[in-house]
Amino acid sequence: MQISLVITAVFAVVVYRLVVMEQFASFKWNFIKQHWQFATSAAAVCINFIIIMLLNLAYEKIAYLLTNLEYPRTESEWENSFALKMFLFQFVNLNSSIFYIAFFLGRLIQNWWSRHKIKRGIQDASIPQWENDWNLQPMNIHGLMDEYLEMVLQFGFTTIFVAAFPLAPLLALLNNIIEIRLDAYKFVTQWRRPLPARATDIGIWLGILEGIGILAVITNAFVIAITSDYIPRFVYEYKYGPCANHVKQNENCLKGYVNNSLSFFDLSELGIGKSGYCRYRDYRGPPWSSKPYEFTLQYWHILAARLAFIIVFEVSHGTGNCG
Repeated sequence: MQISLVITAVFAVVVYRLVVMEQFASFKWNFIKQHWQFATSAAAVCINFIIIMLLNLAYEKIAYLLTNLEYPRTESEWENSFALKMFLFQFVNLNSSIFYIAFFLGRLIQNWWSRHKIKRGIQDASIPQWENDWNLQPMNIHGLMDEYLEMVLQFGFTTIFVAAFPLAPLLALLNNIIEIRLDAYKFVTQWRRPLPARATDIGIWLGILEGIGILAVITNAFVIAITSDYIPRFVYEYKYGPCANHVKQNENCLKGYVNNSLSFFDLSELGIGKSGYCRYRDYRGPPWSSKPYEFTLQYWHILAARLAFIIVFEVSHGTGNCG
């Protein structure tokens, strides 16, 4: 139900963009009218951020309630179920907008009081170490679950859309180098000593990481094949360009690619009193052909190449061997 609510919120933002886009384009204020695209995007980003933060407040309570309603038999089953729910909620909440774009945030007083007592010469100003340790923050009731959750979400960010932003792994590495030292500082100076417990592995997080890995391979395959020009350029270079069938060896194989990727549209068909032709990006027959505006053979060649690339990419990266 909660995941459906997040998806509904994303679609609501999409509908909002469509409605407000027209309003901003005809706005009386010239600044908004001239920059209506920026105004629409900025407003949608703000609304999406507010929705994410509001839903984020309720996730832990909902996950806690749902896990208790399941009545797990053991503590391990309870932790696995709770961790899975928290991951799913956070993953959908933080990644829903990215998928949409791709495809369719009292120690100073205590120290001052201690120094004040020392200056006044009070005998109990020197607090025993165990009392200082008691004043430290207690360990999270869920242990390292928050740390695992943070790392798993970061792993999803850096792998699922790495084809669109190749610098993401480098930024994640720099972040983790700093994060390691900050966590070390927290464990040594800010938190009470956690109780050690034996564990054979990282539990359900291993399965979650494997699932993200499979999703990352599939997503990157679609990003490269569908949203980029890699496949159309490849088909043009070896089938329709100057180098097709090895006719010309010393020629720029992509010469004429842009012109080839544009189709013709007859302006007189709009019924607004204009004549001539305009170009748009697609692979459709021209108005003067026997089948105007229907997909050309090149379109089907590109579609077949895209599907073949997706299959080869997924098989070569072993998405079917993760069972």
